[in-house]
Amino acid sequence: MRPMGESSSRQPRGPLRLAVWADDGARSLLQQIAGHEGVELVMVGGTRPTDVRSLADAAAAKVVGDPREALASDAVDALLLLAPETLEVATLRAMLELDKPLLSERPIPVRIEDWVDFESVPRRPVPVPRISASRHWLAGGDWIEAIGPVEAMHVDLRCHPEEGSLAGRLADGLDLVLSRFGMPAQIAAFGMTLADPPEFQHRRPQPPVTMTAAFTDGRWATISVAIGPYPWHRGVELLGPDGAVRWNDRSIEWIGADGTERGSGTGLPGGAGLDAPATRPGAVFGEFLHRWWLRQSGPADPPMPHRELLACLEATRLASRTGSLEDPGGLLSLL
Repeated sequence: MRPMGESSSRQPRGPLRLAVWADDGARSLLQQIAGHEGVELVMVGGTRPTDVRSLADAAAAKVVGDPREALASDAVDALLLLAPETLEVATLRAMLELDKPLLSERPIPVRIEDWVDFESVPRRPVPVPRISASRHWLAGGDWIEAIGPVEAMHVDLRCHPEEGSLAGRLADGLDLVLSRFGMPAQIAAFGMTLADPPEFQHRRPQPPVTMTAAFTDGRWATISVAIGPYPWHRGVELLGPDGAVRWNDRSIEWIGADGTERGSGTGLPGGAGLDAPATRPGAVFGEFLHRWWLRQSGPADPPMPHRELLACLEATRLASRTGSLEDPGGLLSLL
């Protein structure tokens, strides 16, 4: 079987021919994704036929009744799940065992108790969108190195319910923290109302919630997530002995230890430059999908650390519910 993310149908030369499994709440997001020149929306499916027909007509796409049918089609390069909670475990497993990329807005599984159902599956869905693998983030690598070893970081994520789930947005932030700092020793969390796993993975309003991860070497990271009447935002601030780097979907800023601005906007070290970053959520999704597709003829992106991610998600949920510090490493040992 090919590595995760590779397509067996064709080389990534033209637009990504995308199928989407969604619900009616994703209408605006789908229309924005379909408007990206690097993505061609060819099929739309979901559990409610009326909604699906309306979504497909809005995107000028074909209706598909079973996501496995889309993955088996020669007209499709990849399938994006915006409503994976509507599918049975057996269906999700079967899709992951097919030789075509499966992408998802949130982890699969999203609940630690479901890991046993997926442990033997050789692949995981490609997370979309993913800060740690986005071109806009990677382009600032030299500035991040310039501030020295990162000692602390904060990730701020906000969106409307139709643009993402609490589990999906929190996973995006945790993936970034895990890739930079590794597994935390303790997690504290506050403000979470969607504490029950079924609600955790749905696109439902969630007032601002904050989690703090502490590490044995004294470093720390915080992640704030809010799902509600908030404009799309993904922001990251990294602190090091020689300054700070601030990143969001619009810009990158490097501040030296003396407080002066060393660089900002798209003028990156070495004159690399950067295309105008996307700011609307559908454009962020579309740009990530397009860049991901173009990379399929080269080295694969580093896989998301799914076991560690699940343990941190569960620790965050439990800490918010109990008000106690949680040990994600202990939860990881259960997987």
